[in-house]
Amino acid sequence: MANNTLSETIPLLAQLPTLARDADNNAVATYNQQLIDNLKRQLELQPSANILELIPRVYHDHWSQKQEFKRPEKNLSKLGKLNEKTLSVLTKRFNTDPEFDMITPGRYKLYSQERSELNPPSTFDAFLKKNAANINVQEEIERSGEPARVIYALSPELNELLEQHAERDLSCHKTNGTNGTNSLTNSFKKLIHTAQHIAQMGTRGAILKLNNNIIAKVIKPRESHDHAEYLSLLYLATNLPDFPSPKPHGFIQIGKFQVLLMSYIPSTRLTEVWSHLSNEEKAGLRSQIGDNFARLRRLQEPDGKPIGSLEQHIVKERRRFEEWCPRKLNSVEEHEDWRWSFAPRADPVFVQFLRGFLKRSSQHVFSHGDLSTENIMVKEDSSSKWVLSGIIDWEHSGFYPESFECQTVAIEHQPGDWSMWLPDCISPAKFPLEWLVNRYLTILQLNLPH
Repeated sequence: MANNTLSETIPLLAQLPTLARDADNNAVATYNQQLIDNLKRQLELQPSANILELIPRVYHDHWSQKQEFKRPEKNLSKLGKLNEKTLSVLTKRFNTDPEFDMITPGRYKLYSQERSELNPPSTFDAFLKKNAANINVQEEIERSGEPARVIYALSPELNELLEQHAERDLSCHKTNGTNGTNSLTNSFKKLIHTAQHIAQMGTRGAILKLNNNIIAKVIKPRESHDHAEYLSLLYLATNLPDFPSPKPHGFIQIGKFQVLLMSYIPSTRLTEVWSHLSNEEKAGLRSQIGDNFARLRRLQEPDGKPIGSLEQHIVKERRRFEEWCPRKLNSVEEHEDWRWSFAPRADPVFVQFLRGFLKRSSQHVFSHGDLSTENIMVKEDSSSKWVLSGIIDWEHSGFYPESFECQTVAIEHQPGDWSMWLPDCISPAKFPLEWLVNRYLTILQLNLPH
């Protein structure tokens, strides 16, 4: 029955003209109508027939050729292939999370980095570079019409500094009360206006020196309620007061800017001097960094408590350029699940196989989360040897699995032989399997060749 029906249908379909690639809409419409009529006739004879097998090959060929003509994949340039890959990644993310943020700074940064290797900087790149140098947080705060609000209490020294710029007594500003808000705003703007600009943070903000003891880290955060860095400074000041981190002096919000007030560490970034150090000095710094991070790692919480920043439990993925987890993560396994969700190319079976090698941590340890030679401050002592003076930039800090610090410590794009001098307690060698699996995850997340 099926063969007779098919043989009866074929001559009818064969009578249809072959569609040209550039056929106009009328010709396509006529062809489609005749094809539908033939299919209806066939289904009347055999209702259970496979419709796809009844459509002639010439019809499939026509549309595949037309699609190929519109999108010549084989002739794509390197830039075209980059765009195709980027679109593919975005499409996969959209299929799993239709509401994800498509234009985070991280996604543009990754795309821009890859594109810049293939092509001179785009107009938008040039725009960002030009405007990054021209951002002036002091002028923007001066123009802000929003009042200054104290988010975390100001230190006596900071209050004294403000009072020097006040037109009247500011003693009422030591709390979050609304009395004297205008006076606080005016005196704070004057303080910022007279501060010394000591570092630019791209388009995010700047570091200002208020006096010899206090600096202001002025930033425009991605999320206004991200207080991770300041909460960590408060925590360290209470629980590990002799740790060489900046000491907190207060937190002020004014308009779109967060102003983290902290102690000034007059020293030099390790990046700038590492290649000039002797092995003896490197060994000394390695020992000092190791001793301090060993103490830091003794600050622990049991698995089952929320992972991430203090109080707010914010978890960021640096490889995805600060992308936030939208929910609390209460265990190492949940943390891994979220991190692996950023690898759309990964075979789920292979992912399960890799994760089987990982040890389950029973503790969350306090971690810096972004340790590099850029965030390690050093100074010369009385004998002209370089010694550790501070660990800065705690934006990614919080309680994380034991292996987290070892996975995130920067070893690439660092000066000289830095990776060979990492202290044991934060070296990838302490958790080699976790580090290697993490490296593979990085490759998958960034869609690098592997």
